[in-house]
Amino acid sequence: MGKTVLIVDDSASMRQVVGFALKDAGFDVIVAVDGKDAMGKLNGTKVEMIITDLNMPNLNGIEPPDEREAGGKPRKGIIRLSAAHSGASVMIKITDDGNGLDASAIKAKAVEKGLIPQGSDIAEKDLYQLIFASGLSTSAEVTKVSGRGVGMDVVRKNIDALRGSVEVDSWRGEGTSITLRVPLTLAIIEGLLVKIAEDHFVIPLSTVEECVELISTRASAANGRRITNVRGEIVPYIDMRGIFGAEGPPPEIQQIVITRTDGKKVGLLVDQVIGENQTVIKALGNTFRKIDWISGATILGDGSIAMIIAVPQIIKWMEQQETEMTACKNDSGKRGGQERGKRGGRQGFHIKRPGAYSSGRQAYAG
Repeated sequence: MGKTVLIVDDSASMRQVVGFALKDAGFDVIVAVDGKDAMGKLNGTKVEMIITDLNMPNLNGIEPPDEREAGGKPRKGIIRLSAAHSGASVMIKITDDGNGLDASAIKAKAVEKGLIPQGSDIAEKDLYQLIFASGLSTSAEVTKVSGRGVGMDVVRKNIDALRGSVEVDSWRGEGTSITLRVPLTLAIIEGLLVKIAEDHFVIPLSTVEECVELISTRASAANGRRITNVRGEIVPYIDMRGIFGAEGPPPEIQQIVITRTDGKKVGLLVDQVIGENQTVIKALGNTFRKIDWISGATILGDGSIAMIIAVPQIIKWMEQQETEMTACKNDSGKRGGQERGKRGGRQGFHIKRPGAYSSGRQAYAG
């Protein structure tokens, strides 16, 4: 009996061509359309080799052999997958030595889709995050497996559902690195318990770098952005009282919780930092599932409820607001004035508060 090879590909012609070639070479071949189909067909069978997504190297930026050789690279491309423990998370890194991302093509497509304004000055690292936007693809043609702009969008949604993060680095002509971070446990997290007005909230500790005080008389803003100086570094921050519609005046001394997600440092302004809290996550009820800024809830020792803040979504919202502000400033005449009036908001932000938000006990199910 020969060695067994598993071929997983959604192209029937590809499975047939490769399957015939391997059979002629003396291999036992099992073919499957996708992962689910493969698991059903294996049924405990040991395989020596798995061949999957035969077209994916080209689609993922690995150049054809002749092109690689002309560029001084080995004819065979390399895709590396590594995993490591990092604090309260598992870090998964995928790197390749392909052609890298085309920043100019991504920017042009993002402008075409209305994701960023024409002529906007955006850092390359932020530009790479746009590959996760729904419907964005730089592929010249649409095929069965690429060109529709849905693959990376699904990746982002699944990572967000796990309360994780994804970071992209790329070097044109040299390759791309994608780093995924997901929590070690999905049921219990280490959190930082904070207070905003009369409500308690939990910020995942894995996103927290430090806490600094903010005295109201020293608060400052630049071009509509709230900023603070942390040991010489300018860090933007978000007023969480405004996000959640807190009533009443804030205390004279507040706390800024400095967080880092996808390589970006942003502060969350809260009234009080209470301390670390081991948080058992409760799922939200149907009424609250569409609130992007909340990822779950937990019951505190006194029986009260604290919402768990989804830090990546909060930061994403802030970036969208800044994009709107930039577009607004680029407008001229009457239209520009009207748009600025609509966005009036505190410190230039247009606060889109989640209308269904409540700290009541019906916020969670189970």
